[in-house]
Amino acid sequence: MSGIGASEGPARLLVSQLLSQGLSARFLPVTSFLSKEPPTGDVLVVFSQRLSPNGRIPLGAEHRRRFRHVLLVTSLDPETDARAAELLEAGVRLLRHGPVDEDGLFLRVLGPALAARMSLYIACETARLRGAPEPAWAARLPELPNAVEQAWTRAGRLDPSWLFGPTAIVASGDDVDLAPALRTKLLEALGVGEPVIWDHCGLVHGPLQSFLESPRLLLVLESHAEPHGAFLRERLCRVLHPDLHRVHVLEATLPHPLGLFEHAAAMDTLVVEALRARPRDLGNWPGKGQDAPIYALDGTEPALSANPG
Repeated sequence: MSGIGASEGPARLLVSQLLSQGLSARFLPVTSFLSKEPPTGDVLVVFSQRLSPNGRIPLGAEHRRRFRHVLLVTSLDPETDARAAELLEAGVRLLRHGPVDEDGLFLRVLGPALAARMSLYIACETARLRGAPEPAWAARLPELPNAVEQAWTRAGRLDPSWLFGPTAIVASGDDVDLAPALRTKLLEALGVGEPVIWDHCGLVHGPLQSFLESPRLLLVLESHAEPHGAFLRERLCRVLHPDLHRVHVLEATLPHPLGLFEHAAAMDTLVVEALRARPRDLGNWPGKGQDAPIYALDGTEPALSANPG
């Protein structure tokens, strides 16, 4: 599985679900396809909402030949997009999600959520094709739309100024590996320093000591399906300074990984409130155009295509 930017989250989600079925799966950064020994395997799944140049690196012809099957999860329609049509003609299978258009903004909201939903679809179909039981969470998929809607209003009140300062996302269990998708929202929407992600217990093994005497917002991911969350939060609050640190809980009512969608919806609410407090032009971000030396890399550059691997 591979993806970059907001597409990394759905790719990692699929990896976690295939591993839970006892299958072999791993996440591959797009730069791994630039190495002298590029990845090989049975199936390559690439997530790229609009086929950015970096997102096309794993889809180069020389990389496609190293896999028996290649699947692209995207919002592009091969009927209207020449790049998607070319890949389809070359044997790449396309799995499309909405929205049709979400261009122009640095932050993507709908596309990553729908791509993540597609990850769950692939996981369910994989189990079905193998003759294995469907994932336990699949029976609760019909509850997801209402749960997400409720999460928007359940995000709670938070002084937006906290989000523009040092922020950490605190999680436990499988949520730790999937939290980067939430971090991307804060990073792209607010343009502040990259939020860190800490495991509940790992927090006291270095991180706590680094911020104990300075202000810090801690966004804690909890799920009703995991009762230990409240216990860990109570312990966490006992080691923090109430005048310097703010703990804000993002609740999920559905089990992992469905709770991720509720956490994302709650994070969207916080981001919107923060942008209302400090408006920011998401269509004209710092460094726009200056990022081209890296952003425009698609793997076809002579210095890269000459790679003996």
